[in-house]
Amino acid sequence: QYTLTAEEMADGLKFVDEHFQFINPDETDFHIEYILALAQEIKDGFFKYDGLVIDPYNEMEQKRPAGFTETQYIADILGKYRRFARKNETHNWMVAHPKIVREVGGTIQASDIKKHKVYAMPSLYDISGGANWYNKADMGVIIYRDMTSKPEKTVVSTQKVRFRECGKRGDTEFFYDFLNNRLVENSSELLFQG
Repeated sequence: QYTLTAEEMADGLKFVDEHFQFINPDETDFHIEYILALAQEIKDGFFKYDGLVIDPYNEMEQKRPAGFTETQYIADILGKYRRFARKNETHNWMVAHPKIVREVGGTIQASDIKKHKVYAMPSLYDISGGANWYNKADMGVIIYRDMTSKPEKTVVSTQKVRFRECGKRGDTEFFYDFLNNRLVENSSELLFQG
């Protein structure tokens, strides 16, 4: 079984430090226009980057214009984000959490006193604002933890691929190892078999 050595950990932290920058915009201005203006300012004047992640969309300030439905507003935000990516030749990701979706029944005993309801895997349509999360995305990926399986599976479900050279639709299953914070392909690789 495999755990990181101190040297591997140091190498990993050095890699992250060299390749990732974390930007925490002022929460009072946490809306799409401000975020994209800040991202452009940083790209033009401080450092070049190839990818931009907004995580999570759900905490962005919603400045929906009068007369816009939520669906129209989502289309507007995603359109601006996509145009920014194409103009700057960057890969952009937006993390959005779905609204509560279909219960499949039952509960899971998480501990002696805590139970979790069991929900079906969401789709892109289950994110607030609906169809535009599917329609406007070049790629749409859902990460879902199946808490009914033992050990628990994490399903990476690619639900939308606009350009076939980027991949194909389908699901891949992993198992999350709580001892080393890794996803592994086979349950036999888990250090923690709880």
